[in-house]
Amino acid sequence: MTPTRRAFLSGNIAPAVAAIGATCLARRGIACGSCADVCQEAAIRLRPRAGGPPLATLAADLCTGCGECQQVCPVEAISMPGLPHA
Repeated sequence: MTPTRRAFLSGNIAPAVAAIGATCLARRGIACGSCADVCQEAAIRLRPRAGGPPLATLAADLCTGCGECQQVCPVEAISMPGLPHA
């Protein structure tokens, strides 16, 4: 969804925040963590769990919407719902 010109010029645009989808490798039992490795804001952390690899969790209040995590995800499990598709 593209913001209107008025919303853009007035600054009334909600920042994009990453969303981790169901195709995340850790959710399928495969250790990864690429997203957490590149997140400079530490918005993505790996939460340990019994019986499987750590799960990537997102602290939305820390996410700046930079998109670094989205670019490194090998299975495109991360999206930026607030941004238009390229």
